[in-house]
Amino acid sequence: MILSGKLDEIKKQFSDNVIDLEFTGDGSFIIDISYVEKFTVDGEKAVVHFNDPEAGSRFLKDISQNIDVLRYNPRVKTLHEIFVSQVGGNHA
Repeated sequence: MILSGKLDEIKKQFSDNVIDLEFTGDGSFIIDISYVEKFTVDGEKAVVHFNDPEAGSRFLKDISQNIDVLRYNPRVKTLHEIFVSQVGGNHA
């Protein structure tokens, strides 16, 4: 299998649509956002899974009206993780 394209496009194509979030305020409303698939919170840190690959930038705009965002970090797979997922191996 050969992957071609720009590096950022390849990483976006194989993204899991997950972000790590750190915030202050009451983030309980986040689970009720239509494009949020899963919301796991531990104090003021959370992991957010989207059901829409284009939701990331919209999400930040939507939540910043209700909470103060301290850190917003999209999870990006490494090239090694993408390669392993495509060849179907469990080699690390």
